[in-house]
Amino acid sequence: MKKRKDVCTVNFKGKAKRLRIYIGDEVYHKEKPLYRAILEEARKLNIAGGTVFKGLEGYGAHTRLIRANRLFELSSDLPLVVEFVEQEDKLREIGDFLRRTLTKGLVTIEDVEVLGYGVRQTGGDDRVAPDDKKNNDAL
Repeated sequence: MKKRKDVCTVNFKGKAKRLRIYIGDEVYHKEKPLYRAILEEARKLNIAGGTVFKGLEGYGAHTRLIRANRLFELSSDLPLVVEFVEQEDKLREIGDFLRRTLTKGLVTIEDVEVLGYGVRQTGGDDRVAPDDKKNNDAL
């Protein structure tokens, strides 16, 4: 089975940390959405994976108005959450980038337990065979 270079081969379970970054969807960094810049930086740092969640409504420190995503209404600066689960030392590496780029928002880090992570070998040439199959047996 051949390994793809664009697939993460990180394989871990057990104690980890979840990093959450709460921002608005209209926040930019160097002409691109900040959430995209954060994801790109995390990928450069080989952080296992990241997800961006778009909120339907929200408010925070910089606005007490409830921002809503409603049909036929134009709303701006809807809430986003950028989330990563990884070992703490890897998440701390992105801290310098966040300190330089985040002008408003909220960053949290909390304990989590990873039950399983990785890519299972299920067939096809686009799958990565995990190096340690024990770590994928949890799910």
